[in-house]
Amino acid sequence: MVAAAAVVSLVAAASAAVAAAVAPLTHSSSRTASPSPRQPAELDGDGADPFDISCHLASKGPYPIVHTHAEPAPSPQGCHLAYVQMFTRHGSRNPSPTDISTFLSLERLVATVPESSRLPATLKNWTCPFTPADANRLAPAGELEMWRLGLRTRKRYGALLFGDGEEQYDPSAVKFRSTMTARSGMSGSAFAAGLLEGRDETTAPRDGDGDSSCPPPAPHRPVFFYTLPQPWDYELSAKHSCPLWASSRADDARPEAEKAQFQKSYIAAISRRIFDAFFSPPPSPSSSPATAAAAAADFDPKLAAVLFKACAFQVSLHRTLPPADTWCALFEPRELLLMELSDDAKHWWDYGYARGINERMGCAGVKEVVSFAKTIQQAGPDGVNVRAKFGFGHSDTIVFLANALGLFKDETPFFSNMSETLLLERRFRMANIAPMGANMAFEIHACPAATAPIARRPRSRAADRTDQVPFAEVLDSVASGDAGTAVLVRVLVNEQTVSVPGCPASANTEGFCALDDFIAAVGGEAISDCDYEDVCEVVNGGGGRRGSGEGEDDDE
Repeated sequence: MVAAAAVVSLVAAASAAVAAAVAPLTHSSSRTASPSPRQPAELDGDGADPFDISCHLASKGPYPIVHTHAEPAPSPQGCHLAYVQMFTRHGSRNPSPTDISTFLSLERLVATVPESSRLPATLKNWTCPFTPADANRLAPAGELEMWRLGLRTRKRYGALLFGDGEEQYDPSAVKFRSTMTARSGMSGSAFAAGLLEGRDETTAPRDGDGDSSCPPPAPHRPVFFYTLPQPWDYELSAKHSCPLWASSRADDARPEAEKAQFQKSYIAAISRRIFDAFFSPPPSPSSSPATAAAAAADFDPKLAAVLFKACAFQVSLHRTLPPADTWCALFEPRELLLMELSDDAKHWWDYGYARGINERMGCAGVKEVVSFAKTIQQAGPDGVNVRAKFGFGHSDTIVFLANALGLFKDETPFFSNMSETLLLERRFRMANIAPMGANMAFEIHACPAATAPIARRPRSRAADRTDQVPFAEVLDSVASGDAGTAVLVRVLVNEQTVSVPGCPASANTEGFCALDDFIAAVGGEAISDCDYEDVCEVVNGGGGRRGSGEGEDDDE
């Protein structure tokens, strides 16, 4: 009964209740930011929709799309998709070594909980399911996320990748690359299986929950992957290759100060409520001072942070597990929002708009995309032999690219005393930007001048096709290259078209932006033609924060 009551309180939060719950937050500012696609303010518009825990687990949340349906990428009339470059975070992974250590401590705490405590029965015998050898490895759930993403990508870009004739994988035309971590390389392999096998999900093996647990094992098609040492991997592993980022982060005392203040203001209080409610024996007249003292000795003011991560990994790695059986059940909706904010704030200070260097860290990736686009503009689509590049990295890969494009930028910095309005409506939300399996795709569409009229023309029947959009909305005054090819750029974040700030509003209707407008929107040559080694003060051609790869305690 206690567990059921906890779940009811967790999943029945109406928007009015959420607003009331966060009322104690200090109002430090009245400035608001535009709402992001998924946010707490939309949890229960009519009081009927449940509180979706998976949308509030910040950087550790699962990828939100679980189906395999996708439509072919649209192009304006007379244009065609000429090139796509996709940056992807690895799929759902196991906890880091530090997280596993804290989960083992949680296991020891659970073992001391008295039988009379109100901890849900499904958690009273909980043991940590991970060993240090499992740390940071791609989980079966992550394999499935990547395989499904590969299937959808095939449906979206199959005509570009394989043409209309007999399918053939050409490693010189379709390139795969990952960072030097096993979880990224394995994510790329699972993605490639979905992309190149193209089989329906019903052919995949099933796990005990009836869910597909991994990509089909056969037929297997070899795929060529390449990688670069971390100090030289400017596009996918920027934080490991940028000495200036590493030094500016180490010298900035604000993140630790904000973390300490947040711990003091919120996390300690949440920890106390959860400990008293679920880990201590219920008060009774026969309770002795010694019993109370023993319970107090077991209290950790950081307990909520440990439980939130345990909750996140349970949801990410076991999508069919009922919330009542996870550590999420111990949190109230308001508390989950605060824990999500805490994780978002950490990533904002590390990778977001907190420091100027963070806005330039993604410039190498943008430069590579623009370079291909310029070649197509100048020499036509036939001037580029590569049709697609797929790169597999980490959460910072995606966030740094988003910064370079000016996406998800709030007017007000992250601080521990954020107002209720800013909490609910902030744009920077890791669950939207870079959950497990997050991705950012850059589409380059070529429009030969002979078929690209500049003046508006009436909408034709062809414009009603699902893979075509009318020229009038995107090609007014598009400049052509020397070879007579106009180039349009479209950006997708987590398979959703986004409007790049600075691109004309008419272009943003469908997400298409003329190349010259796109370059101007992202800051001109400072971003699109950046010298990464100069930006990062790289000496002798490489040498940022060196890591040992998979064994490193780097949980991104």
